[in-house]
Amino acid sequence: MAEAAAIFGCVSASASIIMSITKTIHTLSEIRQQYKHAETTIRLLTSQLSTMQSALSHIRNWPDFAPKNQRLPDNLAEILEMAMEGCELAVQELNEAVMDLTGDTGSPPPITTKVKAKLVWNESAMKDRQQILSHHIQMLQMIIQICDR
Repeated sequence: MAEAAAIFGCVSASASIIMSITKTIHTLSEIRQQYKHAETTIRLLTSQLSTMQSALSHIRNWPDFAPKNQRLPDNLAEILEMAMEGCELAVQELNEAVMDLTGDTGSPPPITTKVKAKLVWNESAMKDRQQILSHHIQMLQMIIQICDR
């Protein structure tokens, strides 16, 4: 009976070790994929930020060029302004995070091994910032649709 318990304990410990090894291999594979795609991720983030900054600049100038009979009501103009400020803040946050990664203020940023490793390490924080920006963009789009009617 003692031998059966020892064998069961040995099999159980072996299964636990195999599960740990499998989990480690899976995690390393995910990290490898993140590292492999880090340059593309940074370039896409940089492009998204540049596009959003340009769009915000055009939207900010939009009311100035609208004919007088198509001016926005004050309450709608205030809502649009608040939405734009939120987007600008989200863009600024994400831009600072990208600059912290790349250590560069120019475009396109140099993508070194160190930069890729930093992106992998900070990926969840970057995704959170990008998701916040996406939510602000959706809100701004909704307000622009209302203004356009």
